[in-house]
Amino acid sequence: MALLEHDTRCYYIQCLRLLRLLFSTTSKTLSLLQSQYQKREYSLQKQYHNDQHEQKVTRLYQQRYWHYYQHWLHYLNYLAFFQALETLLPTEGYIAQFSENDATFSLQVRLPCEQALTFISKVNQHPNLTSLTLSSFQQSKQDPVTAK
Repeated sequence: MALLEHDTRCYYIQCLRLLRLLFSTTSKTLSLLQSQYQKREYSLQKQYHNDQHEQKVTRLYQQRYWHYYQHWLHYLNYLAFFQALETLLPTEGYIAQFSENDATFSLQVRLPCEQALTFISKVNQHPNLTSLTLSSFQQSKQDPVTAK
């Protein structure tokens, strides 16, 4: 019986030692896992903030280039408009005044009397100038060649 008690006591002592060893390695493993988790969480948060910043910068660049593109498109439309108008103007005619309000062009063109109707019909047939409408037609007694 004493031998049995001694064996049982040794068994319990060994079990306690194993449990202590198990708990110490488990707590070390847990603390290691926890620190790895915290590092990973920090890394992911940092990556998320970097991605948010990059998206914001990209949006700003897109907006800037969109405005840049719009300005160039507007400029190219001006060029196409005036090149088309220039090809139709007779050599004695000229643009006396030009303005733009709310994307509406206003022109005052000086032409020799005999070429005014020809010019108007050519403007109405030109693909880049079909949007123009004649709001007023005034015949001047002054010759445009001498009025310059």
